[in-house]
Parts: sequence; C-alpha cells; structure tokens
Amino acid sequence: MDFIDELVRLNGLETQEQWFSAIEKINDKYGFSRVLIGLLPKYDAELSSAMIVSNYPMAWRNRYDQSRYATIDPVVIYSFQNVRPVVWDESLYCTPREREFREEASAYGLSRGITFPLHGPQGQFGTFSLAVDAQDIAGTSRHINAMIPKLSILKDVILQSALDSSSKLTGAKVISLTTREKEILKWCAVGKSSWDISRICGCSEANINYHFASINTKFGVASRRAAAVKAVSLGLISL
Repeated sequence: MDFIDELVRLNGLETQEQWFSAIEKINDKYGFSRVLIGLLPKYDAELSSAMIVSNYPMAWRNRYDQSRYATIDPVVIYSFQNVRPVVWDESLYCTPREREFREEASAYGLSRGITFPLHGPQGQFGTFSLAVDAQDIAGTSRHINAMIPKLSILKDVILQSALDSSSKLTGAKVISLTTREKEILKWCAVGKSSWDISRICGCSEANINYHFASINTKFGVASRRAAAVKAVSLGLISL
C-alpha cells in the first residue's frame, strides 16, 4: 500500500480505535515508535476537554497531566504560536525546570522526536507528536528531517479527519468540483506545486492559488493536501 492509499484509508475508518491503530502502523513503518495526537476544541479551552490518543507510556501521561507540564512544555508553548514543526532539540529547553522536564521525559523513552502544531479553521488547537527510539543522535536527526515532507501531509490528514469525526452529526454536504478544480487536485495529489501546475495547465500561478482557495472552502479544510486526500476518498478524483 503506497503512502496516498494509507492516507485515504484513514478517512474511511469508523472508530477512533481503528483510526489510531492505522496511524500507529504508518508511523511505525516510517521509524516512529511513539505517537500522541491531542486536540482542543478552542485555544483557550480547559485541558480536560482535549481529545487525546497516544501510545505514550501511561505512567508518563499521568505524570504529565498531574504535574500540569503542558504549562511549561516548550513544545506546547511553541505550537500555540507557530505552524511549522519543531524537532525536540536540546536547545529548546532553556530553563532549569525545562531541562528537568526533558530529563524526566527521556526516562520514559521520549527524548528524540518531532511535533507538528495543529490549528483548525474554527480555533481548534492541538499537537501531533512522534518519538524515535534510537541512540544514534546524528542519525536520528537526519531521519526525522528526511521524514518531514511525508509527516507534514500526514499531519494535515490527521487534523482534518479528527475535525470531521467531531462534526459527523451536522450532516454531509455534497461537494461539486469543476473540471479545472479536479485537474488541479490530481496534480496536487502527486506532489506538484502551484508553479508546476500553472505550467501544466497553461495559466498563472495566481490563478492556481485562487482555485485552491475555492477548493479548500468547498471541502472546509485548511490545506490543499487535505483537500486532495478527501477528493480521492470521496471518489471525486482518481490517481
């Protein structure tokens, strides 16, 4: 099963257990032994209202929650203010308390990894974190950096499928795409940039970006990659 097929499959799973199990398998395939996905309905919501699924050690999860480490965790603080992923580098932990926190996390096998901030269109906030169980620091860093492109796509799909699962009771909306929108999404699904697609379609890059904005609105998603995966899963385009 190729990467796109794995992503499309996530949208067709009925239970949270099936969904997270599929995510675990994808992450394990690409060298990540631990994963945590957390999503708050609003930025300022109580932490107790968060949807959290993970295979982190339960003892660490309990310790993290009881000690309210989310209030000092540099990764969480960074994620509130940024959209780019952050690697768990030592330089991220500046204060004595943050360094103690990192040492404690390391004791549970959570010393090397990466976190992707999750920001939804209605103010939802969360994180998608992956840990690597490896002793080779240099090799681990290279592996994490090499996986960022694929993980960025996976992050978009995880966020969208989590948002979709929370709004299923609102009813399904019929989505209609124009011929040009379908063509653009097909090229996006195979990794083409706006510039590439503009050359293929014989129009300006600004025109392609305009179409993507319209497509994202139709699907109610925040990224073109999430739109492409949804279009494939709904049978609106084929690869």
